[in-house]
Amino acid sequence: MYVRHGFLPLFDAEAQIRDVERPIGTHVYTAVEPTRTAHACAGRPFPAEKGPGASNASQALDRIELPADAADRISRMLGPGASLIVSDHGPSREMRSWGTDFIILTP
Repeated sequence: MYVRHGFLPLFDAEAQIRDVERPIGTHVYTAVEPTRTAHACAGRPFPAEKGPGASNASQALDRIELPADAADRISRMLGPGASLIVSDHGPSREMRSWGTDFIILTP
C-alpha cells in the first residue's frame, strides 16, 4: 500500500489480501461526502481491468486487510475528494519517490 498526499509520498505499509489467486481488478473509490459514522465513498471498476473472476468494487475492499495503525492513520486523512485506488498492478516506472501522478493503465 502506498499513501500519497498532493502527489508526494507519506508512507507505505504492507496489506494482506485474501484469496490472492483470484484477481482484484482495478477500482477507484472517491470520498464524496462525510457522514456521522464514516465517509461515503463511490467505487467504480474499470471494466477493461475486471477480468473473469475479478472482484467487484465492494468485494475488492472486503479482501484487503490493513495493519491497524495504517488504517487509523488513513482514516484521519479521509475527506471529500480523497481517492483510493485498488489494483492488481504494482507500482510502475511512472511512480517516482519525489512525486507521483496517478496513472491507471487500461487495455
